[in-house]
Amino acid sequence: MSLLLRTTGLFAITLVGACSSPQALTDGGKPATTNDAAIDGAVVDAGADAAVDAAVDASTLLPTIAEKEPNDGKTTTEIQDVTVPAIVTGVIDPVGDVDGFRAQLTSGDLFTWKVEATGADLTPYLGIVEKDDSVPHFVARAPKGQSVEMEQFVTKSSAWHIIVTDSSNVKGNSFVGGPTFGYKVTAQRVARVPKSVALGGTEAAALGGPYAVGVFALSLTSTTALDINVRAKRLSTPSDLDTRLSIVNKDDGSWIATNDDMASGQSDSKLGADALPAGNYVLVVENVNPDAKILTFEIAVTKR
Repeated sequence: MSLLLRTTGLFAITLVGACSSPQALTDGGKPATTNDAAIDGAVVDAGADAAVDAAVDASTLLPTIAEKEPNDGKTTTEIQDVTVPAIVTGVIDPVGDVDGFRAQLTSGDLFTWKVEATGADLTPYLGIVEKDDSVPHFVARAPKGQSVEMEQFVTKSSAWHIIVTDSSNVKGNSFVGGPTFGYKVTAQRVARVPKSVALGGTEAAALGGPYAVGVFALSLTSTTALDINVRAKRLSTPSDLDTRLSIVNKDDGSWIATNDDMASGQSDSKLGADALPAGNYVLVVENVNPDAKILTFEIAVTKR
């Protein structure tokens, strides 16, 4: 099992190994799980449904929080509590430094996280992990001296760890840091209306960038046996997306299941259930291939 961050203390976090949902959602007949392939690409960027985004860039109105050392996550007290939306600033200093923050997030919220290098030497790395690593997490990387923005659909109401460092410190081969490794992280809540997908229906969509998220609403009036199928590589014109599919119960905010690859060697995603109860659900489609250029996909919900 791969590490999210090869370091000491609380941030040496591994991926969730498996999770059977209360509704026994499955991928290919086995419990739906997260996947090691999500380690470096399960990040999202603004734009999946830009036409229905209700958010306005209000970053100039956000409070700014400066990092306070020690916050390297070696103990539970060495994590800095922050309230988001906010702007968090700091420096990866000394060499090998990792900065950790803790924020309370609510299931069903959609956040954008933008990490920027404010120092010329920083190669930004941002990880967002639920405190117990109990649900899928998110990772973003930017080129040296640049920035990247990702979206996070929150799958669990909990305390989440926000981990900031230089990508070289994650690899663990050669550690870096110093006064020229400054950063700024901007966290904003986004309002987005999910696109409806009906039982028996198929919706064509495209992510707005390689780090994008698509959100879809599914309503069931009775307990239903169904399959949720994301087609990207299997389109007539294959997409570059390596999809990750999650389902969240909108009524109570609970995460149900996630699938990255529907089968060995097949990067499209699929979830299924013999008896999914009546209710309202959110289907979340992400991409784990940061180099994707063709970003089209279909999501289909079929009755068994």
